[in-house]
Order: sequence, then C-alpha cells, then structure tokens
Amino acid sequence: MTVRKASEADQAVLRELWEEFEAEVPAPPEDRESWEQEWQDVSADVGGRGAVWIAEDEEGPAGSVRARMIEANVWHIASAYVRPRARKQGVLRALMREAVEEGRTRGSTRVTLDVLSANEPAVAAWRRLGFEPFKYAMAAPIDAICHFCAFVACAVPWRSAT
Repeated sequence: MTVRKASEADQAVLRELWEEFEAEVPAPPEDRESWEQEWQDVSADVGGRGAVWIAEDEEGPAGSVRARMIEANVWHIASAYVRPRARKQGVLRALMREAVEEGRTRGSTRVTLDVLSANEPAVAAWRRLGFEPFKYAMAAPIDAICHFCAFVACAVPWRSAT
C-alpha cells in the first residue's frame, strides 16, 4: 500500500470515495451537501489550505483523509474514509501518519475530528488511534422536545409570559 498527497487530477477518485462514505454513513440533515459543495472545500485543501491524502493498494484507491488547520493551531481531520475491503489492514493508520506529520510541520500540537456517535466502527477505530471524546453535539426532533418539556400546545408558537 502507498499513501500519496492528492491533486486536482484526483477529483473523480475523491468523489467516488466521498459518495461511498455518504451512502454508508448518511449525514444528518444539517450537514448534507452536494459533491459540488464538498469539492469547494476539498479543492481548497488540495490547493494548500489543508491537505488530502489517498491510500492505494493493489486494487486501487483504498481510502482518503482530508485535514486543515482551524482556530488555535488545531489540525482538524475534516474527512476520513476507508473502503470496506481495506479496513483493518492499517490503511487509516497509514493515512493518519501522513496527516499528523503534516499538522506537526504546520505547528499544530492538537488534532480533532468529528464522528457520528451512531458510527460505532469509526468511533472504535478513532479510539484505537488515541482519540477521546471532548464535547458532545446533540440533536432531537422538535416534537420530542415539545413532548419532554410538556408543552400543552406545541403547534402554537412560543409566547412569553407577560
């Protein structure tokens, strides 16, 4: 297996990997975007804002990782995907080795990422690589909140007591 930095010429491969990830782990409604929207961020990172790597094995592309610097010199893993056929073979570890080294050369001392809590295999993989939860993002259908807060008429807009 080899890991290399992606270039603009890899758009078709990166789209294919992104589409596989999106099909396997659908994004919540607030995070859904088209490939064209995703490509704006990917191409900015390929162009130097961050960096993108592709892992390849004898069957072709096996996975990718995209990272960029965010506030406070934190190196953020914006996306990571390994094809099912290549999992548990060290692909993510190899991709992360390159990503972390790039973050270190850019001055980062911390790495973050987001993972859906329902994606238990990914949570386990990230934990094996040393990541630990540090905050929670929570969501619920609005009707469930109305029920649990015991609003009498949830369909009525909120009115302040005057």
